[in-house]
Amino acid sequence: ETTNGCWDTTFAVVALTEYVQLFIPTAFTPNGDGVNDTFEIKGTPMADYNMYIYNRWGQQVWSTHNFEDQWNGEDQYGNPVEPGAYIYKIQGTDYQKTPVLYDGTVNVVR
Repeated sequence: ETTNGCWDTTFAVVALTEYVQLFIPTAFTPNGDGVNDTFEIKGTPMADYNMYIYNRWGQQVWSTHNFEDQWNGEDQYGNPVEPGAYIYKIQGTDYQKTPVLYDGTVNVVR
């Protein structure tokens, strides 16, 4: 209320956009020393998250559907993978259901 006894109301429309921003390392060293032992994706979690890891022959060696999971350099059977470059594909949606795709390579250094 103003000093003249008047009331006023103001409205504002605020649009919030949820952009997916990820930090994806280019290498990790799964050697058990406690430093960079896993391939860990950091950033904005996605809905419908899927990450796939492929070897140089295009064979899938690991996958997850949980953003919190980290690849420890082992295949789906628990065997250590060979050192070298691996392809990752990350698929999901942001919170507005817009498809989000990331792909690239990560190096396993032993």
